[in-house]
Amino acid sequence: MKVFKFFALATVAVMTVASCKVKTTEYEKLVKKAKDSKEIKALEVKKASMDSVSYLLGVNYGMMVNQNKFFDDASEMNMDEFKKGFEDAMGAGQPEMKAGPNPYQPLPDTTWAKKFKISPYEMNNIINDYLTARHAYLSKLNEKIGELYLAANKDEKGVQVTESGLQYVIHQEGEGDLIKPEDTVVVNYKGTLIDGTEFDANDSTEFAVNRVIPGWTEGLTLMNKGAKATLYIPAKLAYGQNAPRGSVIEPNSTLIFEVEVVDVIKYQDPEQEIVEIAE
Repeated sequence: MKVFKFFALATVAVMTVASCKVKTTEYEKLVKKAKDSKEIKALEVKKASMDSVSYLLGVNYGMMVNQNKFFDDASEMNMDEFKKGFEDAMGAGQPEMKAGPNPYQPLPDTTWAKKFKISPYEMNNIINDYLTARHAYLSKLNEKIGELYLAANKDEKGVQVTESGLQYVIHQEGEGDLIKPEDTVVVNYKGTLIDGTEFDANDSTEFAVNRVIPGWTEGLTLMNKGAKATLYIPAKLAYGQNAPRGSVIEPNSTLIFEVEVVDVIKYQDPEQEIVEIAE
């Protein structure tokens, strides 16, 4: 499972010592005076623009949360804690960069870290532990859902089950020999999850039969040119726990494919072809 790097400090510490420091109260007066000038006021960012950026930051974070499957939906996220963490980060300022033995790895600023409910230095470990636990939960949950679905589906009209556990229904018989794993096919297909969510669909797609997930390979070898079928593919014959990144397919998902074989390009052994040319 990938390591999720959510937080990183700067890698190079630059130590500077100021010869003098303007008193906070005096500095605040300078800032106010500058902000009140016509020149600066004319350059102020409009509230509408700030609102748009605020919304889009939410969109950006939401997309990241969704892509990494932190939660099933927004209702599971504690928005009060999210808001507190955001406000704490905005108010904490920047950590002090303290040079350590390794110039590319500054020492942690423990004083800065105490401004937070949970130290940001612990962020990676805590989030990775959470994602590992969630991945295990989703894997087992989807495995169980798939088992229950396939147990009921095998009794549906027309459903046949192979020794591997693949379930299929032939809706239309084709012509010619059955497809072999070495052959190349051209197919129209649509892929859905058990709940009906469509995750893929293509027409006239060409590929080698033995270069796809095991459930596809086995299912196609039960078909021939012109055949139409529905394949019910258990997780172990699909992607297992290694769901495609960025897809709606979760670990251990059972997949359903509607497949039509448009054409079959029979495998030709290159050595056999050379012999035939020589003869």
